[in-house]
Order: sequence, then structure tokens, then C-alpha cells
Amino acid sequence: MAELGFHGHSIIVRFTEQPVCESTTWNIGGYIMKFVKLQSYAEYCVQPTDYIKVIEGALIEPLRLSFPGPFTKASTVIGEDIIKAGAMTTLMIISKTNQAQVCIQSPNDLEVSGPYSELLKWKEVGELPGKRSFLGNPYYYIRGWDLRSHDNRHMGYIQGWLSGKAMNCGNCDYSEMGENTFRKIYLNIINGTGEGALVWYKDEEEHSLILMPGEEHGPIWEWDDDLTKVVYPMHRWQSGGEQALNADEERMDFNIGIELPPPRAA
Repeated sequence: MAELGFHGHSIIVRFTEQPVCESTTWNIGGYIMKFVKLQSYAEYCVQPTDYIKVIEGALIEPLRLSFPGPFTKASTVIGEDIIKAGAMTTLMIISKTNQAQVCIQSPNDLEVSGPYSELLKWKEVGELPGKRSFLGNPYYYIRGWDLRSHDNRHMGYIQGWLSGKAMNCGNCDYSEMGENTFRKIYLNIINGTGEGALVWYKDEEEHSLILMPGEEHGPIWEWDDDLTKVVYPMHRWQSGGEQALNADEERMDFNIGIELPPPRAA
């Protein structure tokens, strides 16, 4: 069993050297999330409808890599009940229960239960430094799970994002981070209107990619000349539909953000 701790704003999930090492689970509004590390060629039982996100390594049965192709998307649903790792592989697995929420009208619909759940509360993005322009808007985040190897190597950071109808979540390119720029992927759990999308710009032209439940996108970054850091275009998450005028009209998007280490640290 993975070791758990809490530091700063994050749950530390530290895997052991066992051939198969699982974390305990967290229930987020009826979606059961856990993290699993498999040694080379280890097999693991799953449900065919699970969302299985490869954080590090690769599956060989069926074949799954850490990302789909650049600027594309793919489903994380495997459709099998047994998976097999290639090299040592780390996974995030999300199972949808019969009680899973499919229509989110407020953060209260996605309460978290599990270890340290009293510290896992949805907060307004507008409370973050530099994000005061979002105060009062239906845009929330929850921190977070810090995945670490047995020797304390950082493997990835996981957090939740929740945005109301028509919410422009703010253009960014992480350029202020320099060599520390992470590689970030969204996995959609709920697309409230069916129109929520990742939006980016190239040559001043706007492009978008709708993510439906269980879908993740591939890299939207490029590599700098010496391959030591990644470079993003301006991009954002854009929720679909028109702004909700009351709670009954709200249909929120729920995404899981997976932040992988900068190239020089990977």
C-alpha cells in the first residue's frame, strides 16, 4: 500500500517498491479515484469502464502511452478487465459508480471523502494570488495529490478544476516558469454542456478541442531548441453554453489536471 502524508496544500502519495502498489481511494461525487504503480510486466485487474490515465511509463496490454498525439485527444477507457505494464508504470484510475454525479450545479455536488478529505475542499480560483479577477465567478479548484516514488522523486501532481457555463478560465502560457514549466494534461470527467473545450492560439488563429467524459488531450506544448523546457501557446479551458442565470441552469465542467515534471526533472 502506498504511504500517505500531507504537506502544504497537498496529499503526498509515496509508492513503495512492491510489484503492485496501490493507494487508498477517494470518492469525489461518486467517482472513485486511486493511484497504482506497477513494476515491469505486472498485471492488474480493472473494470472495463474505468478511466485509466498513464502518468508515467506505458501499458503494453492494451497499448497505452502517457499521451495521445499532439493537439489530439483519446479516450482513457480501456474496455478490458486486465491490463499489463511495460516498463514500470504509474496510473491514475477513476471508476464511475452508480451514484456518480453527471450534472454539477455547485461544488457541493462533488464533495470528497477519503484520507485527509477534511483538507480537500473546493475553493474559488479568485482566492489564488494573481487571480482576483475571478472572484465571485463559478470557477473552483481543489488541491491536490503529489505522487512520489519510493526514493521521493516527484512523478506528477493532480488537482481538480470546476467551471460553470460559459466560463473563460483565463489565457496563459506559463512562460513565467521558464525551465520549471510542467507538462499539463486535462482529463475530462464531466462536460456539463457537451461544449466545454481546450482552446489555444496559433498564428493568431483560435483552435479548440472538446473533451468528453473519459477523454484526455495530447501535448499542446513544443520543445525549445535545446530540449530543456517546453513552450506553450496561449491557451485556456472554455466552458460551453451561456452563463447560468440561476443554480437550476448551471451545468459545470469537471476536469482533472495532471501536471508532469519539467523535462529536466523527468
